[in-house]
Amino acid sequence: GANPDANGNGNPGDDSTPTTVSFSEAPEIGVAKAVIVGPTDNGAGTHPLTYRIRIVNSGDVPVHGVQITDNLTTTFLAAGGFVVDAVTGSGLTTNPLYDGATSFGLLAGTDVLATGASGAVDLRVTVTPGGNLGPYPNNAVGSATSAGGTALSDVSTLGPNPDPNGNGNPLDDSAPTPVSFGENPEIGVAKAIVAGPVRNANGTYPLTFRIRIENSGDV
Repeated sequence: GANPDANGNGNPGDDSTPTTVSFSEAPEIGVAKAVIVGPTDNGAGTHPLTYRIRIVNSGDVPVHGVQITDNLTTTFLAAGGFVVDAVTGSGLTTNPLYDGATSFGLLAGTDVLATGASGAVDLRVTVTPGGNLGPYPNNAVGSATSAGGTALSDVSTLGPNPDPNGNGNPLDDSAPTPVSFGENPEIGVAKAIVAGPVRNANGTYPLTFRIRIENSGDV
């Protein structure tokens, strides 16, 4: 305070309360997700593609415990299946156990992002769409903790920019990232005589045709 002898006993030596100061913060993170490669039709019903997920610290304090989760089981529930081929981080430490089905955290959760800093994860997946070619919408979720202990999260939006409307608030941008798959459908038919013809005594000729149909396409 302003008075060295706050208790007014004439002895300022017994008044020694510390002077404290606290600081406010405006923490904020934003997440964006885009398909940057593919999907490419392998011709065997499988389609590799690569997502890029970008997380940005757009607040005024560092954030720690940075994590991105992505549940691919939910995304590709109607597909024939999927496999995670690779997870690569840029400025972020990835989780080697991530598979999108039982382990959903793409990151180790140990990273710190300084104010204005960003990082990205490239997620390469091979999808077997089967009879459902999409679209398959997907969102990733970013999370972190601010310097003051505030828990932060943001649902991804489509594209490379977490704040595409430019209003300074990435939390109101949460459009899913869709992916659809092409097809090369094809069938073939062959017909052969597999028995006969054999002449009967009455002048009739029995015979058997075999007609074979084959799906030689990728769906």
